[in-house]
Amino acid sequence: MAIITISRQFGSNGEIVAEILAEATGWLLLNKKTLEQYLTEHHIPQIRMEWINESSPHDIESLNKERIAYLEFLKETILNLSEKGHLFLLGRGGQFLFRDKEDAFHIKIIASLDTRAANIQYRFNVDKAAALRLINQKDAERMEYALFYHRGDSNDPQVYDLMINTSRISIDEAAKVIVFFLKDKGIVSADTFDSIVEEIERISSQRLAELDAVHSTGTKKETSSRNYVFANESEEEFARILDYYKIDYLYEPTTFPLRWDSEGNIESAFTPDFYFPDFDFYIELTTMKQELVTKKNRKLRELRRVYPDINIKLFYRKDYKKLLEKFGISEE
Repeated sequence: MAIITISRQFGSNGEIVAEILAEATGWLLLNKKTLEQYLTEHHIPQIRMEWINESSPHDIESLNKERIAYLEFLKETILNLSEKGHLFLLGRGGQFLFRDKEDAFHIKIIASLDTRAANIQYRFNVDKAAALRLINQKDAERMEYALFYHRGDSNDPQVYDLMINTSRISIDEAAKVIVFFLKDKGIVSADTFDSIVEEIERISSQRLAELDAVHSTGTKKETSSRNYVFANESEEEFARILDYYKIDYLYEPTTFPLRWDSEGNIESAFTPDFYFPDFDFYIELTTMKQELVTKKNRKLRELRRVYPDINIKLFYRKDYKKLLEKFGISEE
């Protein structure tokens, strides 16, 4: 059975095209989620989960044997699964793993930098600068992954049988082009071609509606309502002080995505407690003991790396205690 590898530039919507194709055809889609699930179900501890996320190790020399074992596992697993039916393989260097396989076809989804940035801005409600930084980061990670694990150049057009630019055509048109290509190669039968195309149209409309719904709510939750439900008493007391002095604020108005996996899913995010619109300033309030705030400090550093223009301060337990003392309020 055929293995169709789909490589993609981050922000080109290649993941969505692959998902639409898998659902429309009923074929298996192997991506980060399904491969991690397979690893867990088959109890394969020697394979590192982070490798499935298309990340390269830093200590390259000492991991060369593990690299070979990982590639052998990946290739054997996918070949075994392909015996049960045609499948799509998203990323993971599939174009290199199966470059010599006769019934393997290699597709790459690309888009212009402006299109990729716009897609990321729309999907995650981030500004263009953050989107461009994310693109640079993910491009570098994927190039390193291809180079370390496969000794290949993922940007080499000679590696692919078909390249599709989603700056020029929509995601449903991209999926239809791929199905037509597979029909021409004898992988999709003439009898099922029309029904698959109809399914692509239906699923694409549904996916676009879902993206619109996510975008309409987005990661921003700004509201002028004062009917807040605070996470703890410290935040509520802090808000009372702000209200007393008529300082305008919003509670947890914005969630900032910090890290994305290889499929563009948000792995980590940060929601500061208070935003002061008059000053364009955020405060994250923490009343935990100093030694317990390491994780929060790490997230704050990530936020400043991804969003360097965001003005934010971490308000520590000692700062909060001094504030309460100033107003004659017991910390208890």
